[in-house]
Amino acid sequence: MYNTSTNEKFTNKFFSGNYLPWLENPFKLWSLMEILQIHAEGLIALGRIFGQHSEYMRIGGSSPKQKENLIETVKLTASQCAKLNLPISEKLWSNAIQNPPQSHRELEILIGAITEEISSQLFFFIPSSNANYYDWELIEKIISSFPNASKELMRASKCYTKGEHTACVFHTMRATEIGLRALASHLNIAFSFEITLAQWNELITKIETAITAQQNLPKSEARDKELKFCSEAASQFRYFKNAYRIFVAHARESYDEDQALKIMQGTGDFIISLSTKLKEPEE
Repeated sequence: MYNTSTNEKFTNKFFSGNYLPWLENPFKLWSLMEILQIHAEGLIALGRIFGQHSEYMRIGGSSPKQKENLIETVKLTASQCAKLNLPISEKLWSNAIQNPPQSHRELEILIGAITEEISSQLFFFIPSSNANYYDWELIEKIISSFPNASKELMRASKCYTKGEHTACVFHTMRATEIGLRALASHLNIAFSFEITLAQWNELITKIETAITAQQNLPKSEARDKELKFCSEAASQFRYFKNAYRIFVAHARESYDEDQALKIMQGTGDFIISLSTKLKEPEE
């Protein structure tokens, strides 16, 4: 017999609340457990109810009470289709409120519509070993000093978690270039054009010239600290240029997972060190 307590449980737990938080925040990681907690219980209950009605129709005819329960289930299903962002299924089941399925085959068609449309809701799987980099905590340490570089590192980390390792390296070099401009601005380096148009080698060469000029300043602890900071940064920028930037920017090399992770972590740590003294220049 049709179990009304199952229907009540189904109504209370499955047809209340917002069951699609990933539509409101589509680029957040959602675990399999969270998805199952949101969907599984209700879908299982839904399947049981449909199974009961399907059996009644298969043996032919239903009592007035069974028909009443079927119409109620159709209403609830139409409502849930709206919550699940299934507009085609919602329309079909809404129409079925006035014309409920009369046969096992009609019910199968309605259920099949939901199955097909649910299948169109896709999720990208990220290995748990990479998940920490999807929302990389390191980036929080540099947002205030390097907001645009932080965005590039965020893009790099998301590329890494999705297996786009060469793209990851590309975005780390974009983040590094913002740091390079920050050091140039710190040393009051200017061009006859916007600094954003300067090539890496132009920037590094002028930075190294400025550092050499600092050596002629009167000796002091402050001078030595400034020389140390700027010299280490300039050396690192030249390394990034010769080791990675030229190759990734001109499509001369691709990178695997281990290489991308090493470069991304190294870049992140480097920009953290820059943020102790520098801020990216205003555009």
